[in-house]
This record gives sequence, C-alpha cells and structure tokens, in this order.
Amino acid sequence: MSEVRTVALEQLERELRRTLGADSLLYRQLALAIRRRDADAVDRAMTLLARYPAEVRRAVEDAVLAWLFDARADEPAADTAASTS
Repeated sequence: MSEVRTVALEQLERELRRTLGADSLLYRQLALAIRRRDADAVDRAMTLLARYPAEVRRAVEDAVLAWLFDARADEPAADTAASTS
C-alpha cells in the first residue's frame, strides 16, 4: 500500500545538523542548498559530499533516508521483512 507523507526541508536541515554538527563545512553547504532551494547550491554541496570519506557519505545518506522514510537505509521495509519470514 502506498502512503502519502509530507516532509519539511527544515526537518532535513535539523537532521543533517544533528548528524554532521553545526560547525561542519559540509553541513553549512547542505543547509545553504536547502535554504536556497537552488540547483547550483545543491550541486556544490553534492560535489563537496563526494570528497568526504565513505562513512560520512553514509551518515548523510542515512540522515536523508531517515528524514524521508523515518527509517535507516540498512533497516528492511516492513513489507519486505514480512515477505521474507
């Protein structure tokens, strides 16, 4: 079954601040991109993110997925877990 969800970009910014820290250059670039809702700012933030170690990229990915789906990337979806039992 599909579910409609409303998400706020401000929640994403808070999740990224919690994950990366307010003083992080990466957080500041991502927050700027979120606030501006500007494709060029997003592109710059993604370019910067690509330069970080895999564990930082994974933490950002997890933060985005938690924001979007209220779950971490490594947690199976409820319907997937049920179908494998």
